[in-house]
Amino acid sequence: MLRWTELARLAGLAIGVMMLVSLIPIGSVSASQQSITSGTPIDSLTISGRGWGHGRGMSQYGALGYASADHWTATEILDHYYGGTSSGPIPPSAVIDPLAVRVDLRYMHGIDTTVSIGEGGLELLETDGSTIANIEQNAVRLRSDGAGFVLQTSDSCDGSWSTSRRLEETTIQIRSKVSQQPGYASDQKEHLLRVCGPTYDVWYDGSIQSTTQGGEARTVSVVPVETYLRGVVPNEAFASWPEASLQAQSVAARSYLMAGDRRQLPYADTCDNTRCQVYDGLFSERRSNHTSTHPRTDKAIEETAGVVRVKPSGQIARTEFSSSSGGYTAGGDFPAVEDRGDALGGNVNHSWTVQVSTDALEAYYNSGDLLGVEVTKRNGLGAYGGRAVEVVFTFETKSVTVSGNVARQRLGLKSDWFVVN
Repeated sequence: MLRWTELARLAGLAIGVMMLVSLIPIGSVSASQQSITSGTPIDSLTISGRGWGHGRGMSQYGALGYASADHWTATEILDHYYGGTSSGPIPPSAVIDPLAVRVDLRYMHGIDTTVSIGEGGLELLETDGSTIANIEQNAVRLRSDGAGFVLQTSDSCDGSWSTSRRLEETTIQIRSKVSQQPGYASDQKEHLLRVCGPTYDVWYDGSIQSTTQGGEARTVSVVPVETYLRGVVPNEAFASWPEASLQAQSVAARSYLMAGDRRQLPYADTCDNTRCQVYDGLFSERRSNHTSTHPRTDKAIEETAGVVRVKPSGQIARTEFSSSSGGYTAGGDFPAVEDRGDALGGNVNHSWTVQVSTDALEAYYNSGDLLGVEVTKRNGLGAYGGRAVEVVFTFETKSVTVSGNVARQRLGLKSDWFVVN
């Protein structure tokens, strides 16, 4: 769910792994066609599988298939994948403020918060909104000393820096002066906040917060949820896809965010990479100098503004999604469902076969040569008996039993739905 190169996008990169427990029945399987054993070391494995990602919730390629081939609406797509939920407005009890979503900019971890603006000027604020300083120059750098910040200014991120003073505040907000004026146009690059990173720069609307965590500098983008989604949806789905699939992606991305993330630290609600959702501001140099938004996804976000998936309890559902289910979703918070749409949209990840060297696996476990691989439990849904739930690796000196997801990671596979040929 990110915009890498077109090749990587076609490969269907999935959202970062979220550790939820599957609720679907698990059963043992016959060793026939589920294992490979040998009295001699195994140098490589031929593995066939289905899908890309964890398979929980919506399949993005499935949404494409249902929208393009079956002409499903966004609501029909969402109802299919997120059983037991319905569409509704963001409830007042939401754990995240929809007007001030805090996004941890992970590419800036340990880097001094450095922000510039093309025109209009900058101001520094406390978290309560009171003014700390008005900056006459076009760039600021906040150097954390663990208990506060040293304020430095310059004409640009690449210019020479002069130290202004030390600030006692532990969290400081940087805001554009022009953004507070009537007629402010957030799509004008020169009015946006440019976060100057170690290898690339990104332009954001809203404000930028600088704080510390464990003695290291942290930089956070603070924006309304609808602005946040403008930098997410086209990086999680192709903007050329059918309108219904983009609307479904918009609702799923909004709901996934607004449900909250227990993994985040107190200073942020979410992050900007595949561990959460890929968020690329409004303009970015991350993969080339490009506009991070798109008119078609902007339209889908606007048409679904404020809509999330809600549980019967009134809580927002954490609507996980992944690139491809392989033909059956994995269950978890939502009922596992057959996913015919996953095969309809030219999905190269619906089924696949790869050759895997055993070198990395043997190096990780350091137990001699690999002699066998056996899938001992599956979830019982779909081809091969479904996703691997339990896998046994047999080495020269010991056997190791792991979950299907761990086996997937150790073998470098696209999903935990696989069979060893």
